[in-house]
Amino acid sequence: MSMVKGISLSEGAYITLKKMKKEGMSFSDVIMEHFGSQYKEKNESLEDLLIWIKGLKISGKKEKISTTLDETVYGVKK
Repeated sequence: MSMVKGISLSEGAYITLKKMKKEGMSFSDVIMEHFGSQYKEKNESLEDLLIWIKGLKISGKKEKISTTLDETVYGVKK
């Protein structure tokens, strides 16, 4: 899903982006070309996760795993 946002730029930032812009590119294209690797859109759905979990082959002793929401969602411990 794509959402359009309006932003304000200084004159210098605008000139810099304009110089970097190649024919046929939008300003969004310029920004994503240079900074896009820092943003990764999440496309996996809950259904995809459940299918993946069901497909796991788990053998051996079963252990209860205890995690917090922050660990699960953000990968950080409190």
